[in-house]
Amino acid sequence: MYSSLSTLAVIMAVYMPSTSAQVLCDTVGCTNGVCVLPPVTIFPTCNCTAGFRLSVTNPTLCANVDECSEINYLCGVSYEPYLRTYVDSGRCVDNAGSYSCQCNPNLSLPSFDNKTCFPLPVPQQQPQQQQQQQLLQRLLNQLLLSELL
Repeated sequence: MYSSLSTLAVIMAVYMPSTSAQVLCDTVGCTNGVCVLPPVTIFPTCNCTAGFRLSVTNPTLCANVDECSEINYLCGVSYEPYLRTYVDSGRCVDNAGSYSCQCNPNLSLPSFDNKTCFPLPVPQQQPQQQQQQQLLQRLLNQLLLSELL
């Protein structure tokens, strides 16, 4: 019992900021995040909300992450039968803290949250063409998954 209480006291001492440090944190504030005081520093740091990252030039600012420019084919890919190639299923639109997809109505349908475009069924093809298309689709999906991870 004694050891668990002493461990709790150490945890509280490390993770509970002092009153003056908290005042400093409240004064500086964080844009698009929460101000926290890690135990190893004396200056406030921002813990950014999802879709934002800490600015390199300003430690009290969480800047928007532009998912559209950082991740290729974020909205998905579709097979274009007339061009016989794969194209973006939609156009990615960056929003503050998130993104959305404007799907190409001739090639895809939007997901319920507008973050993915699902390809429409491809017109019937010869068996060899279907096998090639399925292989290309699997390869592209693996490539997309490896970029996201």
